[in-house]
Parts: sequence; structure tokens; C-alpha cells
Amino acid sequence: MQYGSLCGLLILVLAMFAGCGPGIPLDVPIIYPPPPDDPKLVYLRSYRGEADYRKRGFFDSIFGTPPVPGLRKPYGVYASGGKVYATLTGGAAVAVIDTKAQKVSYLGFRGTAKLALPIGVAGASDGTIFVSDGKLKRVFGYDATGGLRIAIGKKGEFKNPAGIAINNKLGRLYIVDSYGHNVHVYSLKGKPLFTFGRRGGDNGEFNYPSNAAVD
Repeated sequence: MQYGSLCGLLILVLAMFAGCGPGIPLDVPIIYPPPPDDPKLVYLRSYRGEADYRKRGFFDSIFGTPPVPGLRKPYGVYASGGKVYATLTGGAAVAVIDTKAQKVSYLGFRGTAKLALPIGVAGASDGTIFVSDGKLKRVFGYDATGGLRIAIGKKGEFKNPAGIAINNKLGRLYIVDSYGHNVHVYSLKGKPLFTFGRRGGDNGEFNYPSNAAVD
């Protein structure tokens, strides 16, 4: 995929989180690019967050609604099994939008594995949700309940971990280090395998890479 196409896809996906109500499709679909070009993307629906699903109960009326991060500055997006995971760079958490149960929960919002600046997110076939944190300079792996399964990154190992991608067939985790101008490759158990890339303009060299995808 070309860089421009990837950026366009990312912008469109993020725009979905700032639009209409929960899971409500538009009457007239938005297609990009418009005719006469061949269509490549179709807008389906948008989600705004917990406010769309939350019903205020008796205790909420008395004590107020418990504070939650909200969909503040979403960046990374991963979807699987009817759930959409969005990193909240302005909310220091990962929003988990369950489109079937119509509820929103959060990863990394509380506890010992609390996030500071989540950027990339991707899921492994065993259910682990990996999240990179640009401020803590680590990558965390959570289970379905938000419990910490694994933490990757020793002091000085990453300069700014950003986008991440997973190859389940090979059992590999790719972590883009935007300030290191390279990509770190680990096993899904956290074992470092190899690193590729350096700063430059030739083939195999990068200048502040941001995201990755596995075909």
C-alpha cells in the first residue's frame, strides 16, 4: 500500500469516531474517491463513545457519572470480533467499543499497567491486545479483561514506539520506532528477533516512520 493511500485510510477511519451516533449508517453512502474514479473506500458508520450507550441509573443521578477517558484524540485503530479498539492520545487509554453488546470499556485506564500516551494498537490471535506508549517508551500486551500479560521495552530500547503490526502466522510483532528511524521485530512472547531500517533516503531507510501493516 502506498504511503498516501495509507494516510487517506487512516484519516477516514479516525473521522469515523468524530461523526454521527452509535452504529448509525448514513442514508446516502459516502464513497472515496468519488466518481469517475474507481471507489476504494466506503463510509459505513461512526461511533462517538460511551455517551452513546450509557444509561444513567439511580446512583448516577445522585453521585454523578463516573469519570471515563472519552474518545479524546483517537489515533490507532484495530477491529476484531465485533469490537473496535482505538488508542486515545488525549485520554491515556484504549477505548474498546463493543458493537454487538453496545457498550464501551477501556484498557490501560487504571492499575499497574496504566497508559500515558498510547499510539499504536494491534491484536494477536491468542486475544492479546498490544499497545505502544510513546511517553513510557514501552509496548504492553493486555488480555480481554484489561489485565497485563506482557511488557516489552527496557530503558533506552525505544525512542518513540508508534505504530505496531502483527504477523500471527510467523508469530511476530513489528514495532515502529519513529525517532529511531527503524522497526523492531519481536516474537509474540516478547523475545527480540531483529531490527531493520535506519535514517536516510535510500531503499530500506526511513525518516520518522509512523505506522506499519502486514499483508
